[in-house]
Amino acid sequence: MALDLLQGGFVSDISSPQTSTEEKCARWYDVNRRMLLRMHPWNFAIKRAELSASSTIPLFGAAAAFPVTADFIRLLRVVNEDDMIYAASDYFFENKSIMLRYSDATVCRIIYISDVENVLAFDDIFIQLLAVEIALSLAYSITQNNSNIERLSAIRKTLIKNATGIDGQEHPPEVRRVSVNRNARRSLGVRDTTRHYFNG
Repeated sequence: MALDLLQGGFVSDISSPQTSTEEKCARWYDVNRRMLLRMHPWNFAIKRAELSASSTIPLFGAAAAFPVTADFIRLLRVVNEDDMIYAASDYFFENKSIMLRYSDATVCRIIYISDVENVLAFDDIFIQLLAVEIALSLAYSITQNNSNIERLSAIRKTLIKNATGIDGQEHPPEVRRVSVNRNARRSLGVRDTTRHYFNG
């Protein structure tokens, strides 16, 4: 699809590239796919996980470290055992681990964007946007001409706008009831919501 946008012919296999074009596509495919997954909280890529605490306690600045999963791309929220979202000031991300500043918890629950590789799981808008991103990366190398970049950039802008609107509409906020007393007693600095708001 990316090569269609560039009138650049076609490729049959980028897993074992045999031609110069296949080699270029192989270099740029995963880079662009992972970049797009990080850029927007796609519903198809959202996962939840319970992370175990590392046996190594941080030297300072945090009470515990929780290594993320192998398919981790981007953190959306850290949630406690009462389905309360931790305030941003209570944790940070460092060296592929969630660092909790004050908690003595042995498990850390996260909502995150996963590294989805299965094309059949992709949203159709994501597929189109991925094709445009790859085409932009290959535009000069394939065509030796910069005239396509402006056209592709305009298409990209429209697709991102559509993705932000449609993807957000398909994820309504979740409403949970939590004891006010328990909230006050156990969750200072933690917000009572499981809705993860996104920046498109």
